[in-house]
Amino acid sequence: MLKYTIRRILLTIPILLGVTAVTSALVYLAPGNPARIALGQAPRPKRYENSNERWD
Repeated sequence: MLKYTIRRILLTIPILLGVTAVTSALVYLAPGNPARIALGQAPRPKRYENSNERWD
């Protein structure tokens, strides 16, 4: 039973790495800008620039 548990735990490592890679790729490829999404439809230009610099 211990051997089975260790094997299952070791097999979760590549699965977690794969899920992390896919999630990161989807976030990177998603259209849009986090600053514009966080500030809403019509942000003030200065607030947009400040927020955009923080996320770049």
